[in-house]
Amino acid sequence: MKEEDSQSLNDTISPQLKTLLDSLAVDVQMAKDDYLFNEGNQADKLYMIRSGRIKISKLTAGGREMTLQICDAPEMIGELGFFSTAASYSTTATVLESGTFGVVNQSALEEQLIQNGTLAVEFIKCMGRNYRRTHSKFRDLVLNGKQGAIYSTLIRLANSFGKETDNGVLSTCRLRTRNLVIFAVRLVNGSTEF
Repeated sequence: MKEEDSQSLNDTISPQLKTLLDSLAVDVQMAKDDYLFNEGNQADKLYMIRSGRIKISKLTAGGREMTLQICDAPEMIGELGFFSTAASYSTTATVLESGTFGVVNQSALEEQLIQNGTLAVEFIKCMGRNYRRTHSKFRDLVLNGKQGAIYSTLIRLANSFGKETDNGVLSTCRLRTRNLVIFAVRLVNGSTEF
């Protein structure tokens, strides 16, 4: 049932790249409602979710928050502007459940990837998958409208957190029914804030 773009970090990278990222990461504890990064901040860090849950969101021109993705361990999130100091985050990452997050500085990662072309190519592919995943969420909302975006969100939740059962797909995502209903209503009314 899992598709490439809904697989976890550990499913999509080699042990060598995981070892490199782990060696560069500094673990930090974050509490619920803290921000890993905000839209517009300098994009110079990558985050590895060790435990906890993150909401990736974007503000619309009207100031409404649009939830793009819910991420948990062992996902890798962030946007890096390699070999550029002018890149900024295009989204915001908010802690939904307290946890531990590995922080990888761009400059340290760049140094290591320059020395190992094979890992550099693998890392670029990994970041490309993350970019496609985020882009597809924008596409779903823009091209399929609000109702299509609701369906797409439910499908993504099933793909990311679902387990096949005799009665269909059971989501293992700890999302309250109330939150899902509020999300759906806000999406239909023009906001995707959780």
